[in-house]
Amino acid sequence: PTGPAPSAPTPTAPSPTSTPPAPTVPSPTPPTAPSPGPGPSPPSGALSLYSCSSNSGGKSTWEALQALESITHEVSTDPLILSAMASGGAAGDGSYVVSESQAYGVLTSGLALMSVGEVDAKYNEALSKFEGYFNGWRQMCRVSNKPASCQNPTYCDGGTVPCLPGWKHKFDFSS
Repeated sequence: PTGPAPSAPTPTAPSPTSTPPAPTVPSPTPPTAPSPGPGPSPPSGALSLYSCSSNSGGKSTWEALQALESITHEVSTDPLILSAMASGGAAGDGSYVVSESQAYGVLTSGLALMSVGEVDAKYNEALSKFEGYFNGWRQMCRVSNKPASCQNPTYCDGGTVPCLPGWKHKFDFSS
């Protein structure tokens, strides 16, 4: 045979622009929970979860909020300020608000607000009642003579008033 001998193939280096794939490490996928969002109002049976008593004759929180109407005084409409008047014993003749009765207004309206969904026709009324009773609580704090020793320093209204009111006030929070 004449001519040059065939040469052996030379290996070629990988192209500098191609990168080898990164090894994949399996990772556990966390379970996905449904995301909360606005939804329909709870079914009427669900409202029984927020009942004020454990027997079937108990009131729902909405019914308890409605029952407060008989002892509620509207102090102001703008902003809405409501007082939950108390009577009997040391609370007096019904022209006073004590911190306990006002706290019941705040608590009951808050629970009623929680028990209805935002799309429920009762939602805005429950929200308004909560704001009214809360504003009453805040007004009680503002007219309280001095904070109790457990409230030093004061934290509400920029540190100028106690967050817990004095015990007994006029129904209109004038004193």
